[in-house]
Amino acid sequence: MVSFDDMVLADRVTAIFRHHFRGGQESDILSGAIKRSELLHQSRTPILERKDIKLWDNTWIGRIAMSLSGSELNIKGGQTNLGFRADDVALADLFEEVRERRLVQEGCKKFGLHWFSQLVSEDGSTWADEIQDHKQHFNGSFSYPFYSVDGLGERTKSIHTVRSTTWLSKVKTALIKQNPTLGAYHVGCKPALQEYDVVLFPGNSMPRIVLLVQDEKVLSLSTVSDMIPSRHKHTDAVSRRWNTASSCGPGVRSTLSTLVYSVDDLCSGRWDLVNSAIKVEVQLLPRTGEINFYHWIRMKDLFDPEDSDLPNPLVGGVFFRTW
Repeated sequence: MVSFDDMVLADRVTAIFRHHFRGGQESDILSGAIKRSELLHQSRTPILERKDIKLWDNTWIGRIAMSLSGSELNIKGGQTNLGFRADDVALADLFEEVRERRLVQEGCKKFGLHWFSQLVSEDGSTWADEIQDHKQHFNGSFSYPFYSVDGLGERTKSIHTVRSTTWLSKVKTALIKQNPTLGAYHVGCKPALQEYDVVLFPGNSMPRIVLLVQDEKVLSLSTVSDMIPSRHKHTDAVSRRWNTASSCGPGVRSTLSTLVYSVDDLCSGRWDLVNSAIKVEVQLLPRTGEINFYHWIRMKDLFDPEDSDLPNPLVGGVFFRTW
C-alpha cells in the first residue's frame, strides 16, 4: 500500500517535471522558485540533491526538497553554488544538529552572509572589519519560526529569539575548528575596490588609501608611520581595539601591525593596475571624544573639505593599524 506522504511527494515531483517540460513561462517560474530556495539557504549542493534537509524554508521547492531528502528518489542537476572563492565553505553546512542549523540558516539569511569568504579579509589574515566591530553591526537580536511535530503527529510552531552575537560566535567558532583555506576568487566574484579602502601592493609593506578606481586602474594615497596620534586629537582607545571576546568568537589571527599609519602634507597619489592591489582590514584609532562612534575612512579625514583643489592631504586626519 502506498502511503499518503508518498502520494503527495509523487504529485509534487510530477508537477516539477510538468512545469519544466512545458517550457516558456512555466519553466521560467520553476527556475525562479528553485533559485529562490537556493539563495535562502545556500550550500555547495543543489537544493533538490541535498540529503540532509531537516528544515523547511517556507517555499514549495523547499518542501519537495525535504521530502526527497528522506526518500530513495533523486533529482539530479541544478546549478552548483561554489561560493565566491575556490574551496569556499557554506556556513550552514558546518552544522548537523537541527535546531543549531536552523539558527545558523536564519542568521545567514538575515545578515546576507552565507560563505566563509564573506567573513574574512581579502588576504585571509583576519575577519572582515564589520565582523571585528561586532558591537556596532551585531548588537541586536533576531527571531525565526521553528516547526516540529508533537506526540499526536500535529505540527507545532514556536518562535525563537537569539542575540546576533550568538550567531556570529557559532559560525566563527565552527570555522576556526575546520580551519579552511580559501583559494582565488571565482570569475566576477572578487569585491570591487571602493574609495578609501586600504590596500597593499606587492613588494611594499606600506599601506595606501584608495582615492579613485577608474578604467582598471586605482589611484591611491601614500601613508606615513612616524606621527603621534595624541598630537592630532586621536587616541589609542583600549575599549575600541578589536579583540577575540567570547561573545564574538575567536579570531583567525589577532596580530595588529605595531606601526600606526597616518597621512601628512607630503603624501602623494599614484596610479597602479587595480588587479595588483590587495585590500587589507584596518583598525581606525578614534578621535578624542569619539571613542564609542565608529566610521570608515572619509574624504574629510584626508582632505580639507573647504579646499576645492585638494592639493595636499590633511595632516593627521586619520590614524589606523593594519592586520
